[in-house]
Amino acid sequence: MTEPTDLPAAGWYPDPSGAPGLRWWNGLTWSDAVHPPQPEGRLAASVPPTAPTSSSAWSTIAPPGDAEPVPAPPSPSPSRALALIAGLCILALGAVALGTFFLSSGRRELDTAALERRIEAGLSSTMGAGVRVSCPGSVALESGSTFTCTATGADGRELVVLVQQTDDQGDVTWVPQQ
Repeated sequence: MTEPTDLPAAGWYPDPSGAPGLRWWNGLTWSDAVHPPQPEGRLAASVPPTAPTSSSAWSTIAPPGDAEPVPAPPSPSPSRALALIAGLCILALGAVALGTFFLSSGRRELDTAALERRIEAGLSSTMGAGVRVSCPGSVALESGSTFTCTATGADGRELVVLVQQTDDQGDVTWVPQQ
């Protein structure tokens, strides 16, 4: 059996797998730390895939600028990476749901922009073309509630429109006030 004292000193040696570049020999075993191939003439002849039996078999090759090995970062296992991605997706979905809840405060609102267009179409026969309607921007869906909108004709004449919600699904009736 080979004694550790018979092994070469720790250092950079040609990769024993035959791959181009250098691999770190820690004095007992090959590490995962590698250096890319060097210009021609820097590497010795190919090295067997096991450690040499005597220190006279090899001489170390120092890569430029590095005296110690730079260990390769551990690669995450596929199951850990998948769990991390799934966790991040769940957090993102939770944040979106929570943000939506706080922004809307759990309150459903009437589509007042669509209502304004419906009232404009209905009033154009009595007020003329170019009538514009303005309703409150935020109206909770609530059966029986009422609010007013303002219709303005092309001539500047204004008309108040009384709107009543007939249910909590967005159905309304509206009546111009004289």
